[in-house]
Amino acid sequence: MQPPILYSHENRIRSGRIFRAQSHRTRLDRRNVAEDVQAAVVVGLGFAVPMFAAKLLSPDVKELYDFSGAFLVAVAFFCNTGANLPRTTPMQVLIGFCILAGFTTTVYYSCNLTAFMMVKAIQRPFTSFAQIAKSNLTISGFGIGWKYMMMSSQEKNIRNLANRYYTAPDTTGNIRNVVRGETAQISSSLHNEYLISVYYTNRLGESPIRIMYEECLNPFSVGAIAQKNSPLLPAINEVILRLQEGGVINKFHEDMKKLDKLHVPYSKEYLGYNSSAFVPVPKLQPLSALHMQGSFFLLGVGCLLSLLIFWMEIGWSSFKTSGASRYRNTNKLFQISRHE
Repeated sequence: MQPPILYSHENRIRSGRIFRAQSHRTRLDRRNVAEDVQAAVVVGLGFAVPMFAAKLLSPDVKELYDFSGAFLVAVAFFCNTGANLPRTTPMQVLIGFCILAGFTTTVYYSCNLTAFMMVKAIQRPFTSFAQIAKSNLTISGFGIGWKYMMMSSQEKNIRNLANRYYTAPDTTGNIRNVVRGETAQISSSLHNEYLISVYYTNRLGESPIRIMYEECLNPFSVGAIAQKNSPLLPAINEVILRLQEGGVINKFHEDMKKLDKLHVPYSKEYLGYNSSAFVPVPKLQPLSALHMQGSFFLLGVGCLLSLLIFWMEIGWSSFKTSGASRYRNTNKLFQISRHE
């Protein structure tokens, strides 16, 4: 059956910092690699990329033999506007580095100027009385009967909750405390669903309140008051059982939820989720460079590998050039000596 526990759900969005466009630069923690990779990107685009591109003997792009032409080609691929990719592997690695550098640099500076994308920091909700007992939430309800019920329970965690129970003075004010995460309210499941659906659910179907269905304190959704040891008690139980099995109670509950959404006087008694007075504090984490640590790390590794490949290519080219020059000089000296 449905449990009569209502509490502010724990997957509320936790607060995060939103970067604004400011004149000073937002500094990140030096323990991450974002700033180091940013410096590597600047050095690579401003110095290393044109130098290595100009030194490479690539047959793909003739402009690479000129320093300014190499810089323009690198910037074109950095902006993802290059026409054709080169054929040689070192130059393909170079262009891949330019494309990744453009992507990560755009994300980095966009995140530091304004939060263009938000991510929710979700915390798992309570799913048991043991989790609620370990938390700092107080327990509230309407009437002292819930406390006596918890005190007489055989479950230790439920008895501990009875020590934190207090009687709520009114529904509106207490649910405000539930929304703020200050208390957990215990009441009928149908009543809780009614309040959440009618007053605390926005047009997107979102609600700051969650019902814990995993565990139940009182497995009865409908109750009736009768005299003690009344002979009518078996008949009353039979009627309630038939109403529940036939779906009459659930249909009545659904009809009431649809009907009361049109009753403006009723909604004025509550601080509704759609009301202008109920403005939840925006608790969002902006997508920043801290979330891109994996991309920055891979970019740094790729940049390092591309630099090593470029140095090897330059060294091998210089070695072949110097070897050929020595061979030509030696051959020329040999021919001169023969003529002499």
